[in-house]
Amino acid sequence: QIIGSNPYSFLANIVAEQKARLFAEMSRETFNNPNTAIIYGDAVRDSILAWEYKRLIEQDSFEVVWMEKIPSREARSLFQQLTEEVGEDTLKMCPDSLGHMLVASTNRLLASAAISGVDARPDTIPVLGFMDWVDIKSMRFDQLERANAFLLVSNYLPRNTERYEEFVSAYQEKYEE
Repeated sequence: QIIGSNPYSFLANIVAEQKARLFAEMSRETFNNPNTAIIYGDAVRDSILAWEYKRLIEQDSFEVVWMEKIPSREARSLFQQLTEEVGEDTLKMCPDSLGHMLVASTNRLLASAAISGVDARPDTIPVLGFMDWVDIKSMRFDQLERANAFLLVSNYLPRNTERYEEFVSAYQEKYEE
């Protein structure tokens, strides 16, 4: 929408739909438990990513058992839902009931609530999120590690691939004088 058909521009960051495809491919290859949770924030790109991911993983026989939009001002509710007990030492969300959880947001409050909630549980729910989370001052790297967090780096360029070399050659051929 911003660049239109400008021939002198190119996309530097991947769009939400592509992020959803990358997360779905990784989930298909990594997780055996088909039960999935998808949490997303109030940004439009969060909703697009969440719903596209849902569509893609349901095609792969995953089941989304919990999907919720949580505004950043209510991020604490995510922690509460992950750690809520119904009886003595009995979590409302049973241990090992989820195969993984996607937090489709770079919102710091939502990310912190998700990682803290998973960290406080007796089981491990792998969390899919974003490399931006590493910059959150209240979150420690060991928390991400204990939560078995898989973080998407959206601006990584694998320079040793044939596709990269083809792009560079085509770009140089077209724009270098």
